Amino acid sequence: MCGRTACALSPDEIRSKCQPHTCNRKTVGVPTWRASPGGQKYIPSYNVSPGSYTPVLVSSQLIDTQENGHSLQVMRWGLIPSFVPGDESFKFHTFNARIESLLEKQTYKLSMKACKRCVVVAQGFYEWKTIRAKKQPFYFRPSDPEKLLMMAGLFAYNHEKQMYSYTIITTSSKGIVADVHTRMPVILENDDDIYEWLDPTECNPKQIYDFLVNLAKNLGNVSIVKYPVTPQVNNSTYNQPDCIEPIKEEEYKPTAKKRGCSSITDFFKQSDDNDESKAQEKIKRDPDSKTITNKIKKEESSQ
Repeated sequence: MCGRTACALSPDEIRSKCQPHTCNRKTVGVPTWRASPGGQKYIPSYNVSPGSYTPVLVSSQLIDTQENGHSLQVMRWGLIPSFVPGDESFKFHTFNARIESLLEKQTYKLSMKACKRCVVVAQGFYEWKTIRAKKQPFYFRPSDPEKLLMMAGLFAYNHEKQMYSYTIITTSSKGIVADVHTRMPVILENDDDIYEWLDPTECNPKQIYDFLVNLAKNLGNVSIVKYPVTPQVNNSTYNQPDCIEPIKEEEYKPTAKKRGCSSITDFFKQSDDNDESKAQEKIKRDPDSKTITNKIKKEESSQ
């Protein structure tokens, strides 16, 4: 599962990280930033949750524009299919799409058939692990902190809401993510994979699905790092830079208390208990000791 991300960069910073490059012998330029047609705003945040509006990389040909190239389109996290009249029944339930269901569930199959594939950009994502009965968040980001995390997704456009929305595709966890959670986003690490996934001329659902499945098999080799972060991240309204800063192990794994004596009485009680325990152990090892002890008890009772 991928239910929380970090994307605190400004639009200009995000665009600058999508520099022109050559991909499959084609030159890809800097994407155009596009606001949500319904007026919804992208708000940079270190703690992004479903329902938020974030930038998503798409082929410009697949959105309401006559331009070629690519766009960073502001979309709502949580897919709302075009056939749904409102968003309440789908509220937050489609923020992830299991790779296993892309060609089965109607919600995702429509986007696959319409070539509505996208790349969700972020700085990183969070997952949780239960440690000492508490939920501890871990942050995952590219090994190079200057790079964007690029995750495969699907999108849709709802005409009634005048809203683009998206879902992040997940698969079974591999590599360092598997230590924390059973699911992870499908990460697109190199430019060729990113722009092949976005290619609007490739609309064969089965073929593009097989391409993604093959990528998912090698996610254990992606260059990402993980580290524990402040439990404040558990609160989706908490939005501070320390959300993505590492914390020390002792901050979430308190050391066990040392056994000791809280008072003089406890000290002597502990000594008495130890003496009695040693005596019992000696009796078990030495049959003669047991005989002598029984004899003493018999004599004491006769007095």
